[in-house]
Amino acid sequence: MCRTCERFNKVASDKSLWTAVDFSEGCLSLQQLKRCHVFLRSTTRQLILRGHKKKYAGTPKWKTPLISAALLKLIGERCPNLEELTLSEAYVDANKLKVTDFLPVQSLTKFCLIDCEFVNLPSPSRDGSYFRRTHKILPRLECLKIIKCAWVDDYDVMVLSKVDSLKKLVLRNLPKVGRAMAYIALSFRFGFQNLEELDVRGTSLEDNEVISIVKNGKLRALYLGPMGPVKRLPEEPPGGYNLIMPDPRWQEERQQVVVINVGPNGPQWRQVNDEELDGMGLQWVRNAPVVQRQRAEEEDEDRHYFIGKDGRPVEAEENDEEEDEEDGDDDSEDDNGAVQEEDKKKQQSSYRSEEAAEQQQGEGQDKLSQAYAEEKEEREGNSLKKNQNKEEDADNLRGDPDDDLQCEAYQVPDECLSDKLVFAFGQTTKHLHTLILSGCAITDVGLQEIIRLVPSLRLLDVTNTKVTNGAVQEARVARPECVILGGGTRVVRQQNNR
Repeated sequence: MCRTCERFNKVASDKSLWTAVDFSEGCLSLQQLKRCHVFLRSTTRQLILRGHKKKYAGTPKWKTPLISAALLKLIGERCPNLEELTLSEAYVDANKLKVTDFLPVQSLTKFCLIDCEFVNLPSPSRDGSYFRRTHKILPRLECLKIIKCAWVDDYDVMVLSKVDSLKKLVLRNLPKVGRAMAYIALSFRFGFQNLEELDVRGTSLEDNEVISIVKNGKLRALYLGPMGPVKRLPEEPPGGYNLIMPDPRWQEERQQVVVINVGPNGPQWRQVNDEELDGMGLQWVRNAPVVQRQRAEEEDEDRHYFIGKDGRPVEAEENDEEEDEEDGDDDSEDDNGAVQEEDKKKQQSSYRSEEAAEQQQGEGQDKLSQAYAEEKEEREGNSLKKNQNKEEDADNLRGDPDDDLQCEAYQVPDECLSDKLVFAFGQTTKHLHTLILSGCAITDVGLQEIIRLVPSLRLLDVTNTKVTNGAVQEARVARPECVILGGGTRVVRQQNNR
């Protein structure tokens, strides 16, 4: 429009139109964004960009770059007060765009990655996490959302835990998160010092990991459960071994080492000195930072090892094999990429067929459940009307207005999130006021324990669980100040069609 005539150019250049810039309606390329950046102003607070991944899936055009280091530099110069940046459906080459390239926009308080594909990611054993030094690059970051990014794993979460300014963290639909308990335990035991709201729906977290998360002690809102049919990945091979690494919160001149014993009751840790390390036959751990003096200080802080029963590192041999494979496959990188894309398409098609079969099998059960719910609603009539307004308000609270991803219908509750996680609540959850357990295998006993252990709750969602309507009614009577969703009622979130 700005190129139509001089008058339209003046209208389009009005600074009041560029306070909140939303390009999510169309797919822009890097070249188009460079032409639009001249309209950005110092008053611009919000910038939402959308790539080509979803619109042009299956064609070469989906790899069209959306953002670059040069563009981030231009945005930083034009928008020194930018507070929110959202990248949606973007294709990013990690070799060309690193976290350090976000330094020009260090004013960000909210950063979102939604359905983005990152390729050529660094190896954790050699280069660390892609998010390394985020706590220094984005020191003001208060809200971080990572949604439908299958490449993010537990090690990335551990590195992000150093961002002490974070108050809200959304890790939704990330199947690789929750596979290694040791990383999760370290993240919430030593990191996330000011985290108040956590959304980990659609991950591979199980009861033990949730217990480690709850021990953080500062959470005010916690969202657990699946997002649609359960897509849980198996536990990572090193997940059952001991983990040893420098103390993330060390204060003395020499770093002590945290040892985590992963057992059936969750992780346990202790700090040991150099003499104890020598006695355990782990001298190589103490000497490793000395050998790697050329590594940056931030990388040494993240250095860790999984220890086998023989006292040797578990990951070392695996990583060496991976390095050999990578060295031998450099010449055939393009061919491998094509094969991986074909495999991904096959996996997606097989998953769709399995999902359709599951829906057919559960069709009869859904009809019975619906009839049972209708019968219950007729019996309870008046009581449901009294709680209708409270439930609608609660549904608005539990929804995320910034997220356009809709939750699919659940088939069965997730058995890996059960009553076992309830017993983690108590003194460490004295600030918790919102707890979403929709889709978890919580029973009436679990609901009773939650009501007893968390008196601060103001919103509790147990829809699509094993909780009966009678138990929900009793809980509502016992805690009238708390909005409780579940049982025979289900509040359907209405979409805004504006």
